[in-house]
Amino acid sequence: MMLDLREIASKHFDILVVGGGVNGACVAWDAAMRGLSVALVDKNDFGAATSAATGRMIHGGIRYLQHLALGRVRTSLHERIFFLRSAPHLVHPVPFLIPTYGHGLKGKEVLSLAMTVYDLLARTEGARSSRRTMPGHKRLSRQETLASEPHLLAEGLTGAIRFYDCQMPFPERLTLAIVLAARREGAEVLNYAQVKDLLVDDGRVTGANVMDVFTGSQLTIKADLTVNAAGPWVNSVLKSGGLADTVKGASRLLSKGIHIITRSLTSGHALALATRHKHSGAWLDRGGRHFFIVPWQGLSLIGTTNSPFNGAPDDDIVTEEDIRGLIDDVNSVYPAAGLCRADIRHFYGGLYPDDPSRPPGTGYQGSREDNIIDHGVSQNIQGLISVIGVKYTTARLLAQKIVDLTCRKLARQAKPCRTESAPLFGGGITNLKDFVADECRHRPDILSESRIVDLIHAYGTNYTEILELCVQDPDLAEEIRPGTAILKAQVVHAVRREMARNLQDVVFRRTPLGCLGRPAPETLRCLARIMAEESGWDDTRREEEVLAVDARYLAK
Repeated sequence: MMLDLREIASKHFDILVVGGGVNGACVAWDAAMRGLSVALVDKNDFGAATSAATGRMIHGGIRYLQHLALGRVRTSLHERIFFLRSAPHLVHPVPFLIPTYGHGLKGKEVLSLAMTVYDLLARTEGARSSRRTMPGHKRLSRQETLASEPHLLAEGLTGAIRFYDCQMPFPERLTLAIVLAARREGAEVLNYAQVKDLLVDDGRVTGANVMDVFTGSQLTIKADLTVNAAGPWVNSVLKSGGLADTVKGASRLLSKGIHIITRSLTSGHALALATRHKHSGAWLDRGGRHFFIVPWQGLSLIGTTNSPFNGAPDDDIVTEEDIRGLIDDVNSVYPAAGLCRADIRHFYGGLYPDDPSRPPGTGYQGSREDNIIDHGVSQNIQGLISVIGVKYTTARLLAQKIVDLTCRKLARQAKPCRTESAPLFGGGITNLKDFVADECRHRPDILSESRIVDLIHAYGTNYTEILELCVQDPDLAEEIRPGTAILKAQVVHAVRREMARNLQDVVFRRTPLGCLGRPAPETLRCLARIMAEESGWDDTRREEEVLAVDARYLAK
């Protein structure tokens, strides 16, 4: 799908949003739904950085219980309900086990008391939203725990707590669904559009000069207000306009978190296991910061780490030392895993804001607080708001606050926010199970029932766009290569309808192919050939695209 850059440059927007991660996408969606004219730009692909580098969970905020932050727990639970309702094809419950060793603060008795509070808050939020909540927690005996997950370390085990949280198997597609929802509401959305300079005129930001990363062509986007939601690049965007950094006086600004994907390690539960690392500021200290082993696509997703990052946001994030350190953590508390470096199918890392108030020597933990900076107040620079978000789950609510502020600054009569009850792109499904069953009953012979199910879980109601391509050209109903589970039609659709502009977009963000393990060179070349036909690549560009994907599997 090609956009007319000249037409976009000829417009004047109410809001320019810089950064197409989950926070920027939610701002663009909310603002467009309220009738504001919006342009959204990102220097990379949508949701390619921090928003993709998550544990693939929509958390109910259980971690905040350790800090007695009940307000944040309630907010997280409320926003979890939003995602379950608005994107049921992309968000679903998953059972967790927290094994307990010993008694007291580390035992299941105290943990069960905390979980009772959590369940009460969850039921309250469910009642407010008129939505049935997930099952409450259950205390398991030592025997029940080992029967559920027999590979847990048995020495000292006293039992476990089972509870439910929510997984988003493909945060890349969830972020894209928000971007496409914004576009559906009239927003202009541009990936690979890098802000080169913020335009500052007499103490007011009036837009930005933007460059197409692939062609080098530039355009000026004029806007009454600019929202800087560039994540780790938030200060880089400010510096492009000659403005001071957002955050001053912090010894460390960014925290690095990495995840690894490996063979399946559990019997169906996600596990929360305490590490040897301190947890900063926790009132309920159970002996160390936790990491998670989560079932994902028949594999296990493990993470996250938290460690200081002192490089530049564009630097490589994940090192071999990081990977081996996480492997050692897993093996130390879950010896049955027996992980080695050769078991790692894929790895990825993201950068998060540090907590500048953390006293030295108290462990390491990223910030838990969102930050909205009105530069008209902080620097007397009008027409600019910067946002530092810390959690995927609460991005919609954060965007609501930003758009409320935007309307006040623009002196607009603010229309009510409607995102809380609106479906995301492809998410207009009342009951997913019934929808899937009905679509399978009426499926064409060209696709199997299992294929229809997979497409619905990726595209929701919009899976019919893939179906139409397959009906029009039956060759597109074939897999790109046998065993890949990715149809040729999905690649064509990614280019035509979902703004995929390079091979990494398709391999890592429009499909899950790249996260399942290193694709065979023949598979990548088949993908590149299809994209080349759609995008007009020559042989040199095709080979460059293949090499760029392959490089993603090499750590420093």
